[in-house]
Amino acid sequence: MTMQNDFTLDVKKCPWRITILKTVFLLLNGKACRTAEAAVKKYQFDIQVKNVSRLCHAKPIVTVNGRFPGPTIYVREGDRVMINVTNHAKYNMSIHWHGLKQYRNGEWWHTDVEKIVKQGTNMGMPPNMSDAHTINGKPGPLFPYTFAMEVESGKTYLLRIINAALNDEHFFAIAGHNMTVVEVDAVCTLTANLGTAHGTRLSKIAFNSTVELVLQDTNLLTVESHPFHLHGYNFFFVGTGNGNFDPVKDPAKYNLVDPIERNTIGVPTGGWTAIRFRADNPGVWFMHCHLELHTSWGLKMAFKMAMVSMSFSVPSLNYPNLRPTKRYSGMAFATSNQEAVSLGVKITQGEGNLPKLVLTSDHGSEAEIYLFGGCITSWKVSSGRDLLFVRPDAVFDKKKPISGGIPHCFPQFGPGPMQQHGFARNLDWSLVESENVEGNPIVTLELKDGPYSRAMWDFSFQARYKVILNTKSISTKLTVTNKDNKPFSFSSALHSYFRASIKGVSVKGLKGRKTLNKDPDPKNPIEGREERDVITFPGFVDCVYLDAPDEVHLDNGLGDVISIKNTNWSDAVLWNPHLQMEACYKDFVCVENAKIGTVQLEPAQSWMAKQHLSIG
Repeated sequence: MTMQNDFTLDVKKCPWRITILKTVFLLLNGKACRTAEAAVKKYQFDIQVKNVSRLCHAKPIVTVNGRFPGPTIYVREGDRVMINVTNHAKYNMSIHWHGLKQYRNGEWWHTDVEKIVKQGTNMGMPPNMSDAHTINGKPGPLFPYTFAMEVESGKTYLLRIINAALNDEHFFAIAGHNMTVVEVDAVCTLTANLGTAHGTRLSKIAFNSTVELVLQDTNLLTVESHPFHLHGYNFFFVGTGNGNFDPVKDPAKYNLVDPIERNTIGVPTGGWTAIRFRADNPGVWFMHCHLELHTSWGLKMAFKMAMVSMSFSVPSLNYPNLRPTKRYSGMAFATSNQEAVSLGVKITQGEGNLPKLVLTSDHGSEAEIYLFGGCITSWKVSSGRDLLFVRPDAVFDKKKPISGGIPHCFPQFGPGPMQQHGFARNLDWSLVESENVEGNPIVTLELKDGPYSRAMWDFSFQARYKVILNTKSISTKLTVTNKDNKPFSFSSALHSYFRASIKGVSVKGLKGRKTLNKDPDPKNPIEGREERDVITFPGFVDCVYLDAPDEVHLDNGLGDVISIKNTNWSDAVLWNPHLQMEACYKDFVCVENAKIGTVQLEPAQSWMAKQHLSIG
């Protein structure tokens, strides 16, 4: 019986690989890892048995399109691959996609490989040795059908060497020549400053938590090296050693500066290997020894990278040679199940189907944060009334910032050489940490430089935004770090919109502060000094207060007095557009903590500022 399947693949990261389980291996080669115009590539895969000859022996094997090794597909990042697969063979087949180049078949047996696997499994012994190893499907120089390549003296060549042997490790050398390793598992070996300094059967792991796994080879009767592979992820190889892993002393020897990024790693004979990765790819992912017989014996497990906030323990693997060690920090956002809700952090689809975090404290307060812009859009205490305001003209399509809540102004406040208020409110932030302390949820978002930011501000940076929800308060901490090799400067603000009845609004605590009044001409502000104890909003207001106090009080005209405290936000801004936004100006006021003057950061330096909003 012939079976046919159709499927598509969006190439998000190149290169990718495809495996057809059993005996056929294909290569899906992302030839150029760069942004290009997306294309749709269509292919036909016919799974069929065909006689193949090697070492003067012919036998039927499963092939793709009658070829051994299988066909090569070339795609670029962003392309969509549409493959129609028809199985003409007598075996059931499954298609399996990996995130890296697929190993081509590296061994040859004269006999039927299905029989070899069954024999080894039934006897509990390794399978019979192959009759030859191959390079690109052909045996070496002592046999016919030799793989060879012509080279020119003095020329440098880039070789991609892939070990596709099922049960063997190999060492590769070229006589009389030196080689430099420039890439491992399709990842450049130069990996400095990639942020691996934080660090975990079916085992559940919270989304975006940082995971450390120590693989220990301590079989008492016999030891051997095990090549371990984790599906769905690359990981960082941070440490290895002989003997038993010492959780107190050995982590101090980890390479957390420029670890090699891998998808398969060897556990040394009688020793240990430590890896770390970020659990940012939801799903159930298989982890196993790449010695096929060991996998059939049970040297395998799976991680469930769940979008669920939870604490958990990792039991021992079902094979005595390995022991996982859990070392992780943080929780993560969650789906709306009871276990997740009890921890106070979940993720839902917000307006425009944008991902939105919902924080809930044990005492009934609630906050909402959109990852787009890292924008807090709602803060409610137990009374249920929202203390923040989102304008009715706000759009949630990523074409413009969210108008309302607490948007970020970074790395520029107001107009300037780049777009208004910079780019931080125009980009997706990442959730990197989440926890719950005494019933109060805490999340940390992160923004890093990329093509969009570098087009207008060519620096490498990290911005981390920590949000803490308590019973009657919400606190934030913004930390900006210079990750570049040159200094940079910036200005910043939290453009906070508060729900209000503008006729009853007043602000206290700014008397005596120097002012830059942008009314009537924003381009030529008038210098002055605030003389009022109580500031009201009878008309248009757009005023900067330099060297502002650590605390001001806002009466929103709705019966609430909000304390606005800060640390290291040196300035304040009051704004209400009055008739410029006739549809909504009566319903909000902006009281903003800001850093109007530029902050200068040398490489590796950081700047931090805190805001604390509370209601009595």
